[in-house]
Amino acid sequence: MITVPVLTKNNEIIKLLNETQQKLGELYSFEFFEDVNNFDSFLRQNFCSLIVIERENEESDFYQYFEKIDPDYFYRFTSTLMVVPNEDARMELDMTSHNTLLLVSSMHDFEMNCTRIFKILNQNVQFLHSRFIQNDMGVREIGQFVCDNDSFDITVYINLLLTYLSNSGRIDFEGKFLLQTALMEMLLNALEHGNCKISYEEKTRWLESGSDMLELIEQRNRQTEIANKKIFIDYEICGDETNFMIRDQGEGFDWREMLKKDIEPGLHGMGIKMTEGMVKRLTYNEVGNEVYFSVENAPATSFLVMRDFEIKEYKPGEVIKQTESGDNVLYWLIFGNAEQTFADGAKSLISPANIFAPDTVLENDAGARKFSLTAVSDVKVMTVQKADMQSFIKRNPSFENFAKQHGLI
Repeated sequence: MITVPVLTKNNEIIKLLNETQQKLGELYSFEFFEDVNNFDSFLRQNFCSLIVIERENEESDFYQYFEKIDPDYFYRFTSTLMVVPNEDARMELDMTSHNTLLLVSSMHDFEMNCTRIFKILNQNVQFLHSRFIQNDMGVREIGQFVCDNDSFDITVYINLLLTYLSNSGRIDFEGKFLLQTALMEMLLNALEHGNCKISYEEKTRWLESGSDMLELIEQRNRQTEIANKKIFIDYEICGDETNFMIRDQGEGFDWREMLKKDIEPGLHGMGIKMTEGMVKRLTYNEVGNEVYFSVENAPATSFLVMRDFEIKEYKPGEVIKQTESGDNVLYWLIFGNAEQTFADGAKSLISPANIFAPDTVLENDAGARKFSLTAVSDVKVMTVQKADMQSFIKRNPSFENFAKQHGLI
């Protein structure tokens, strides 16, 4: 269960979060505060990975408190979901850089999609903390989002990526706008043409009739087979560029023919060519259901990535690791699931939320047990020296309690 402190005086926000807690069962526990000092005291005692703050305006006590904690090193493992009055306020805040900001939502979107937002965050709980660890340890940052077949989910994932890349200095304002446009074009193509099987001609007829594409997507999602499809978003943050791979579960298309076409004004059909001019090395796999592209990082951030740790992929059933006390290598689970089996027969399922298998990180390994780690699904892991993790904990002493509380170590 993730405990989420909430700083708000808005009864509607309290109602929405209580309803979300009921719908999602034991995934979240929300603690509500109206007083900044009580809220801060709770944070310092509990090392919370996710908080919610209502921002009525820039002069509000709540927002001023957020501005105060944002540069504070103590709160670097805290991610903030900010709820603002309207879309203008969302866009304004989205244009600024804040270290702890995870996502900004207008009140309207929060009312419409509160439960879905927290469902998405739970499905990607590793993103709340792994991005800080990867950045601090100076490694090539790699991650994956698994997106449901829905346009709102696409928007959330785009905002998660853009906010992080902007806050960590990888992209400037112009780069943020270009990447937002490219990601939106490619993800909507994956949704509409890939998973929903909406042809170019069908979309043309639909738009010419004055209808909204979201209605057509909703119609297609009434078919269980289509509604259950996923969109996979892989990202890799290197020293001078960030790489993306977007994969849908459709049948693909003739992407070579699309790239040959010139941009011609019309209702649609310009997205791929427009995106090609915004990114580096836009290309597809052979069938056309995976697209790859890169964007250049801001020049001043090249120093952020210092080392290139080894990354391995495993298929279901393959043994990832067999170890006992004294092992000096950690396996960082980037995505996929693995099963940890101890010598006494005890088993546990390891996901990216755990990052490392238990009993392998702390300096005192007296209680470590021999175990094996086997891939349950397709898995990608990064090998990390235990000394690197120990050094990270020494630099960030608050993380040890945080990690224990969240099952990371």
